[in-house]
Amino acid sequence: MTYLEKFSQAFALENKGLIMNNSKRSFRRYVLLLCTGLVLVISEQVAAVDQTVTQPIGSEKPAPKIKFSKLNNAQKEAELKSLESKSSQNSQSQVSAQELTVLSLKFVKALQNGNQILFAEYFDKDVIVRKSLHDAIAKLGDLNVKRNMVVQGINNIAKILISKVGLRGHVKFLRVIKRNGIYRGLIRFRFNNEELTYLELIAQKDKKNDVKIIDFYDAMLGRNYTTIVSQLLVAPEVIKLDPDKILYFTKKPLSFQQLYAKSIGYYNKGNYKDALKSLRMLPAKFKATKNMLLLQVQIAKAASRNDYREALMLLESQYSNVPELALLLSDYYYFTKQYPLVSKSISQYAELIGGDIALDNLRVKLLINQKKYSQAIKIGEQAIKHDSSYEDIYWLLLKAYLQSFQYQQVGNVLDVLIDKYDAKIDLDHFYKDQFYREYGYSKQFKKWKQSRSSK
Repeated sequence: MTYLEKFSQAFALENKGLIMNNSKRSFRRYVLLLCTGLVLVISEQVAAVDQTVTQPIGSEKPAPKIKFSKLNNAQKEAELKSLESKSSQNSQSQVSAQELTVLSLKFVKALQNGNQILFAEYFDKDVIVRKSLHDAIAKLGDLNVKRNMVVQGINNIAKILISKVGLRGHVKFLRVIKRNGIYRGLIRFRFNNEELTYLELIAQKDKKNDVKIIDFYDAMLGRNYTTIVSQLLVAPEVIKLDPDKILYFTKKPLSFQQLYAKSIGYYNKGNYKDALKSLRMLPAKFKATKNMLLLQVQIAKAASRNDYREALMLLESQYSNVPELALLLSDYYYFTKQYPLVSKSISQYAELIGGDIALDNLRVKLLINQKKYSQAIKIGEQAIKHDSSYEDIYWLLLKAYLQSFQYQQVGNVLDVLIDKYDAKIDLDHFYKDQFYREYGYSKQFKKWKQSRSSK
């Protein structure tokens, strides 16, 4: 039930990517990131594509480097206000629930068809770049921007999601929800490794009045994409680094910033133990922020099961009452066998998003693991009354019925699995499978098998 390593390493800047750094608000479900924790994936080929002058989106002229060290305080403030104004210039163009539904369905269809190019077209890259860079500058002060890195990260999202869904996973648009007065498109992802997560698409209308995605919130990371990007787009030095491939401070960084960047450097090289060691050396005040705790969760998940559990424990000690983190923290309660809290966390997150059968499935699985079959059956049967489209829950109900000797219901579930989900079951050798053995020798099975033969 451990949560999906999903985006975590999914978006992690790899190979010769960025050495990232964050200052005041520091870094965070990510979990896993994730990247778990969310990070951009930038391959060596991509990193080498643009080693010249970076250009703003939609412009053929070189983008001037922002060197705040050359500006006085008043000029810095003016520059920040300008970026902030641009990043929110379309905020009044409220997207309706129906418009967001249409966009969300297109988003899902592009992923299902494996269409990376079409997927990328649904994003307003210019706004995402401005939001990411504005947040980074506001928090970290002096840096030179390389917008192409943000853009390439957006382009790589499709590749990551498509590969993670694969043949056995699925992606589904659930509904439009409203958070902080803004409509969001709720998307469920179940990856091919059975990991589960939810994305909330945030959209605006662009200059052409087209509805485009400007950000998305990852339920298992607890942060917006642009927030994560802003925390990863800086490095505290340029020594031995190609300035055309990274963002960097134009003034000497503080020691804790160097430690932070060092940790990210280890992480990108796959040296997760040293990455955690560097993070733990950071000042207590910086290390205890939500974003930094989430970053630690992300790295720890990649390091080991024990490290992951310890990182979740730190997060839970301070943020156990944050509904947006409830699904992530259910992992911690599961590790520590606090099963009532696991169920409570799943229910809390379900209430936040308006419910979903995939979350009911988690609760059923938890109860079956505890051999509480009657409770599992009650929740499972109630769930499929509202949504019969989730195959996993039928397999769990099948197990619960078998273990509680409700053989009439076993036959009903088998009918659904075979007829609706094309499950491959060898009826002639049914009794040889230890899982089905007792049922295979029962009168109910013989009667059910005969009914199947007559179809």
